[in-house]
Amino acid sequence: MFTLPEGLPVELNPLAFLVGTWSGVGVVSSKFVNAEEPVEQKFQQQLTFSVGTGNYITYHSTSRLLGLATDGSEDIELPAELGFWHLVRNAESADHGPTLLPGSGEPSIKS
Repeated sequence: MFTLPEGLPVELNPLAFLVGTWSGVGVVSSKFVNAEEPVEQKFQQQLTFSVGTGNYITYHSTSRLLGLATDGSEDIELPAELGFWHLVRNAESADHGPTLLPGSGEPSIKS
């Protein structure tokens, strides 16, 4: 049975299945102009989705090339990514306004 994450705003329920840590290993394959065979390199990626303090889910992604050092023993860290996911919906009068002034209406989604 699936349990909704603690503190998840009700409007983010469609994204609830993402919350947690996901990781996997794959292969990057590149063919260079002067090479006869493509070069293949194993990599690992890890994604973490967590409940934010607002109507969004925070994600953090890290990747590394596996065993790419000259002697094949070390992993090489790749750039990381951090972002926020939320559902697109039409603005309503209850939403924050410019410079986060409080809204004036009732929200259509209630928890």
